[in-house]
Amino acid sequence: MTPSTIFIAWTFAKRELRGGLHGFRIFLACLALGVAAIAAVGTVRASIQAGLAANGAALLGGDAVVRFTYRFADPDERAWMASIAEKVSETTDFRSMIVVERDTVERGLTQVQAVDDLYPLIGETVLDPPMPLADAFAGDATFPGGVMERTLADRLALTAGDMFKLGEQTFILSAILVSYPDNSGGGFGLGPRSLVLLDDLAKSGLLATGTLMETNYRLDLPDGADLDAFETQAETLFENAGLRWRDARAGAPGIARFVDRIAAFLILIGLSGLAVWLSASTTIPPSLPTTSLFPKLPLLRNLAFPISSSNLIASYLMPQVRCPTHSPLSANPTTTIPDPTLQDGWLVALIGTAIVFSGTVFLTLWTAGGILCALALLVIAAAIARFTAQKFRRLSRGFPALRFALASIGARGGETTSVVLSLGLGLAVLAAVGQIDGNLRGSIADELPDVAPSYFFVDIQPDQIEGFRTRLDSDPQVTRYEAAPMLRGIITQINGIPARDFADHWVLNGDRGLTYSALPSDGTIITEGDWWPADYAGPPLISFAAEEAAEIGLKIGDTITTNILGRDIQATVANFREVSFEDAGIGFIMSMNPTALQGAPHSWISTVYSDPSAEAAILRDLATAYPNVTAIRVRDAIDQVVQLLGGISAATRYGALATLLTGFLVLIGAAAAGMPARTFEAAVLKTLGASRATILRSFALRSALLGLAAGLVALAAGMLGGWAVSTFIMETGYTPIWTSAGAIILGGMAATMLAGLAFAWRSLAAKPAHILRSRE
Repeated sequence: MTPSTIFIAWTFAKRELRGGLHGFRIFLACLALGVAAIAAVGTVRASIQAGLAANGAALLGGDAVVRFTYRFADPDERAWMASIAEKVSETTDFRSMIVVERDTVERGLTQVQAVDDLYPLIGETVLDPPMPLADAFAGDATFPGGVMERTLADRLALTAGDMFKLGEQTFILSAILVSYPDNSGGGFGLGPRSLVLLDDLAKSGLLATGTLMETNYRLDLPDGADLDAFETQAETLFENAGLRWRDARAGAPGIARFVDRIAAFLILIGLSGLAVWLSASTTIPPSLPTTSLFPKLPLLRNLAFPISSSNLIASYLMPQVRCPTHSPLSANPTTTIPDPTLQDGWLVALIGTAIVFSGTVFLTLWTAGGILCALALLVIAAAIARFTAQKFRRLSRGFPALRFALASIGARGGETTSVVLSLGLGLAVLAAVGQIDGNLRGSIADELPDVAPSYFFVDIQPDQIEGFRTRLDSDPQVTRYEAAPMLRGIITQINGIPARDFADHWVLNGDRGLTYSALPSDGTIITEGDWWPADYAGPPLISFAAEEAAEIGLKIGDTITTNILGRDIQATVANFREVSFEDAGIGFIMSMNPTALQGAPHSWISTVYSDPSAEAAILRDLATAYPNVTAIRVRDAIDQVVQLLGGISAATRYGALATLLTGFLVLIGAAAAGMPARTFEAAVLKTLGASRATILRSFALRSALLGLAAGLVALAAGMLGGWAVSTFIMETGYTPIWTSAGAIILGGMAATMLAGLAFAWRSLAAKPAHILRSRE
């Protein structure tokens, strides 16, 4: 293409645009909607990422954090931290029950953060009423002070000056905790936050041996400290001690990962909206007349593409691009011959843009594959709809409205393909999101409560377990309960190979719960190997969850080294067993023989199944007898998960609706572009004696049938996509959500009827004589 050709094309484009934006409105609306969705999500993600990068130390509460599970740092570890940091702040994080003693004792679950005098190293704690944190901890001459988040204070009807208990220690509520600097790295919590001084918990009995806690040491490092070198040094010196390092480069990794994943998904949904336009535009007729003349003018034929491209500035008139193959005198103005080379170019550009914006090649390619499959199904469905309409047309004698509708659907070059494509892909995305959302909600909100326990008790000390059992055994309303010793450990080696080098699996990342048992619990299903004898006292043996073992690649006889409270225990795999976490009961990935863990500090956990009317009494009696024991109501935990998933599913639904709106706009464009054909059709039918009501019914039937076809195919594609995501990504079961399916089909029919009938009135109002004369 020469410069002179481009100049001439630009001249024609400017002259075309002098008449206004007629013909560009649908394109601009679709482009604005898709780009706005992508830009909004991308801007929010970029802003969050920039904030995380700039405020990593404040989010973390220090330049770096060294974390231990179930224990405090030993003298060597403390000495090393003191040698590299200017200040070291010690905090302990665990769950407990806050007790308020009134005429009726009230209890609430809280996430306790016990801190030292240096907290916070970086950032500021905001209290209401405003005061220094040290003053809030001072309390009065009788009891120390504490602060808690407003949600918990309101739940327990506490105000400043009221008293509450943690374990056996009484505190005075000094203020409401509004914000604190390290509140982004704690992950999912089951209770609102409370802050107290670590020294004030000495008499509470909560930090007993085996308590489920995490101890964090926040480090204030010198300016210019080499974080990479310190991390390597920590991993080298304390490789098998269960020490975990995190620094300001990733102050809130969980938030960053979540934002990246949800943003990538929403960007891909937004780009699928642009795919709706690009795919459906292959059948929308040209709305600017000038380019239709180019095929008849040999000297200007080569200007069709550059003029159309310049008209679009980037992408608009896909139909106009194909104008050289379109006859301006064609009886059917929607007939086009697609250019596969150009389609491939747009496809590559769209996928490349998706990869750039989403930042994930794998997800983008899979999503693109799904969209292409959906488009292929929709094209096939449109062809089937035309073929079926042609076959059934003869059977519709005596029903003129239906006959006219079928004739229009079966016509070659009609609006069938454009309607099915434009609406179908948007409905397919919405159907997939609806199926995923429904299955996820069903898995958590519907299935779990039927089998879940009433309470999950943690931090039961070994000398309390017998009394705990006695209380439950004496209650006829307790249907059953389970109790097991609980420890936490990090798998460091498998067959002498570092665990992370052996396999990339979630079980090998971080610490995991494990237990011990002389005999398998009731209902245990051993899939391979044998359980050890009840009196076994030989080298350590381990029972591993069968599904996870298969994913990791474990075999009977392999050795697993687990670091428990800083001590390495190497055990041989004796058997594999089925472990299910779906009923919210007790399930351990690993279980060892009792002598393997003999003498290791630990606590017990228990799940209690009871009649709902007995729950309050069980909690009251056990919490009164054992103040250190924490009770988690399983229903509350499930509700929090459902609420969290509700926000995520709402975001994905809105993204899918944006795609559907794009399809609806394209549908309107197709209906508007097809109005001349409808007007001519209505004029001919009126001349042949058809009434306005019959013609209107035929238009309505045509739209409804096309919407039904689009909805059915979109539903099939959406259910297939929902099954794939639920099965391979969410790793949950899949059950069709028929309410969502019905809404998709009805929505497709309603959308096409609204779009079709909206442009039918002007066609019906036109005078046949005027229309027919213009075609002579």
